[in-house]
Amino acid sequence: MRDRICTCRCHTKGLIVRHIAPCCQFTYQKYINEDGSIDNEILGKLIRKQELREKGIILLDREEFKKQVFTRDGGKCIFCEKDAVDAHHIFDRKLFTDEESLGGYFLYNGASLCEEHHWEAEKTDISIAAIINKISPKFTIYPKCLDSEKVYDKWGNEIISINGFEFRDKGPLFNDGGVQKVLKDKLYMFEI
Repeated sequence: MRDRICTCRCHTKGLIVRHIAPCCQFTYQKYINEDGSIDNEILGKLIRKQELREKGIILLDREEFKKQVFTRDGGKCIFCEKDAVDAHHIFDRKLFTDEESLGGYFLYNGASLCEEHHWEAEKTDISIAAIINKISPKFTIYPKCLDSEKVYDKWGNEIISINGFEFRDKGPLFNDGGVQKVLKDKLYMFEI
């Protein structure tokens, strides 16, 4: 073991970190003030943050998001058992715009999909509900711009059912060029 001043962005300036393992994971560190005492406040915050991350409600970086989604799903597509090629965002990452959720990289906003099923999910041929039923999360993480009492497609367009017919109300990403290309075969659904 060795003591050193930690220069990582995730630590408070001026703390000496005694690393038990040669990494910077919260669970492998003890936080000690310069006078040798343990900084219980910072340690408590980091433990709570790690617990939230493990429960799927802490924002991850892109690499950690893919790793955790693939690990949870066994590296296989949740629909067909082929090898997963992508950690699909259930709600598109562009819908998560505030600092606490930027990019939507939450474990419960991801699903492992093969190439075929990923494209079907992007086109909304596979619904959010179908994906959620397969991964069985403890809860669904909604972008702050959407009402959790309503039903949406991946792109934040509200799904409305009238007399057994499905229509969609334009959401915040509807005019995005990429969304228009992906939904080109479904644009008639927005004409109520």
